[in-house]
Amino acid sequence: MKNHDAPDRAVSGEAYRVLLQVAMLGTEMAESALAIEIAEVLAALRPDLPHACIVLAMSEFCAGRKDAGVHELETTLVRFPDSQLCKAMLAVCMQDTGRQGWQALLESVIDDGRDEYAVHMACALLGRDDGSLMAAPAPAAPAHAMWV
Repeated sequence: MKNHDAPDRAVSGEAYRVLLQVAMLGTEMAESALAIEIAEVLAALRPDLPHACIVLAMSEFCAGRKDAGVHELETTLVRFPDSQLCKAMLAVCMQDTGRQGWQALLESVIDDGRDEYAVHMACALLGRDDGSLMAAPAPAAPAHAMWV
């Protein structure tokens, strides 16, 4: 028997992606409070995925709370050490704030090679042609491309 007073904590993959894009759009439109709220809810709904935490971190970073954004990415990377997108976004933030080690982080993304978007981002930031790394042409730019 379902408890109708308890919130349904499941969210479909499609709804999750759409809401992440809404949060990213909020960040792009300088609506960081809304973007952060959406990302926090999504992170609570899907604690098994790093994406909402990455969006939360980038929303903080883009709102001028750069240390908070970097810290959130570092925390997310500890929880999801295989998230190549998190590594690439952390490298973007490290480069922007003049921190050392961002190139090595991007090199590790390229060496891993599992996340084509993260590899593309890493190659772009390092000024490399990633054509030889991609087996097929990439589809339309993902929503996180606004941060590159």
